[in-house]
Amino acid sequence: MPHASSPIQLAMNEQRLQAYNALIYTLLNSESGEKEAILNAQLELLDAELGKLMQVSAIRR
Repeated sequence: MPHASSPIQLAMNEQRLQAYNALIYTLLNSESGEKEAILNAQLELLDAELGKLMQVSAIRR
């Protein structure tokens, strides 16, 4: 039986997904010279899940 997520976990996951999407949008709409600073300001979001979401976003474009 799969582990059921609590409402708090689900809300946190949704917030993180929104943060990932906002970061991807910001990166796509920024100048090349700004990208490093943007990423450095969001270090807590730089993980494997962001990488997977970026791959999906790239495929959809």
